[in-house]
Order: sequence, then structure tokens, then C-alpha cells
Amino acid sequence: MSSIRFLSRKQIDPIAWDAAIRHSRTGLPYAYSWYLDMMTTQHWSALVQGDYERVFPLPWNRKLLGLPQVYQPAFSQQLGLFGEGVKPDEIPPFLEAIPRRFLRSHLMLHAYEAPDLLPHIPGTMRWKMNLVLPLDRSYEELRAGFSKSLRKRVRKAARHLVIQSGGSVAVLVDFYRQALEHKVGLSAKAYTQAVRLFEALLERDLAEIYQVYDQEAALVCTGLFIRTDQRIINLFGASNAEGRDTYAMHFLLTKVIQKYAGQDLLFDFEGSEVPGVAQFFRSFGPVEQPFFAYQHKPLV
Repeated sequence: MSSIRFLSRKQIDPIAWDAAIRHSRTGLPYAYSWYLDMMTTQHWSALVQGDYERVFPLPWNRKLLGLPQVYQPAFSQQLGLFGEGVKPDEIPPFLEAIPRRFLRSHLMLHAYEAPDLLPHIPGTMRWKMNLVLPLDRSYEELRAGFSKSLRKRVRKAARHLVIQSGGSVAVLVDFYRQALEHKVGLSAKAYTQAVRLFEALLERDLAEIYQVYDQEAALVCTGLFIRTDQRIINLFGASNAEGRDTYAMHFLLTKVIQKYAGQDLLFDFEGSEVPGVAQFFRSFGPVEQPFFAYQHKPLV
């Protein structure tokens, strides 16, 4: 295959680029040109091989003492090498081709990139864990894989809660801010990015919002899920104190899983390194799908 080229954002053909992402069959939306544009304010470059047969996005900023570095944008769990039929041994040349003008690289490489390449790459790689639930079975079969405590909590929640699809991005983000601000501490910029991204996803018919209400019609839980040809991604959601007490998030996730049961899709929990959250996700009976945190500081 031809040599790897470095292209600036202005040099990239977005139609050819997005076709490469679509043909990769990962079901990950984070590397589409419009998604990267939104999450980086168009501050991204790329490595491209051939006629966009292989593409590797390089989001960058100048938060390293004003000097350029490659980083992982918000609301973008995994990036890496994309293209139809990518093989693991194709990855090291792309990592080696990251220009030395970037004084540091810190990227999350998607789950289809193998850990046995660790001795052959520049820099260091640390595995991280995502959890996904294949939905290609009936809901009854999926439910049989839920933990006993999860099934019990969902039955209890169903007696007190109702779920509705739809809702505004403004309500979703404001509810999240009120419920979790003291825990997550997102910046004002991150909330602004979230609103823009979520509205763009809805406009493209790539996302759904769900809201859970108690018997007094008070909102207790809400979430936004990305829908691609391969995945349903649990991107953004929160419960308030009452929602946590009534197992509203348990109820919400099972309802979304039930909706898409029997389809050739993955329900992507987007993992978590918070032990309690990871344990909650594991109660649904998912399988592990590791991905990798890549870091490199080239010698200059």
C-alpha cells in the first residue's frame, strides 16, 4: 500500500474520509469529520494512506505550554486506525508517522487494535475496558443474563416509574448538570460542546433521548443514546437522588435494551473506571471489549 501522508483539516476530503469511517464497520461515530469538527473546533489533522483506504485522526490542541499535542476529545471514547478490513499489524506504522511537531500524543485506540503489538510501537500502551452487550437474542434471553439483583430492581422500578422517548437537549444537559455537577465537574466549555454535539446527532437522526418520570410526573432520570448501524451507545445520562433511590437508570437501560433486542447490534455501555459504575454495567451480563490508551513523547 502507498505511503502515509499527513494532512491538515483543510486538506482532508470529508466525503472520502467519512466513507472510510463508515466502511471500517466499528460502529464508532467519534471519527466522522463532522463529529471531530465539533469536538475540536476543527483543530484536527490526520494520517491518510492511499485514496483514504486507511485514516487515522489526530485531534490537537495547544494546552501543553502553548505547544501542539495530540489528545482525546470529550465525548469520544475511542479513535485510532479506520478503514475496511484493518489488520493489527498496520497500526505501528501510523503511530510512527505521527509528526514530531506534536510534543506529546495521548489517544484512545479502538478495540479492534490488538495488545500483542505493544512491543512494536513507539510509546506506551495501557489497556482500558469497555463493556458491550450483543443484542442478537430475544429480550427474554438477554434478561436471563442479568444479575438477580438487577432483575429485582427493575421489577420494583417498573411499579413506580414511566419512560418516555424524546425531550430537549437543553433539559437533558441541565438535568445532568444539576444531578452530577458536584461529582463530574465538567467545564462550561464541555457543556457547550455537549449541547452542540447532541443537537447535531438528533438532526442527523443518530441519537435518541429518553426521560424517566415518577408517579408525580417529576423527572428523575434521563439519557441520550447514539444509534449507528452497529451500536447503541450509552453516551450521556444521569439520575437525581430520587432516581437513584428508585433504580431509574436500571429501568432506563433495560428499556433501551428491550427496544433493540433481537437485532445485530451491540449495546455499548462506554465502560467506566469508577468501580461502582463498572459493577452496575456488569450486572447486565456484557462482554469485555478492551481498548487502549496510547501515550508517546517523541525525542526532539
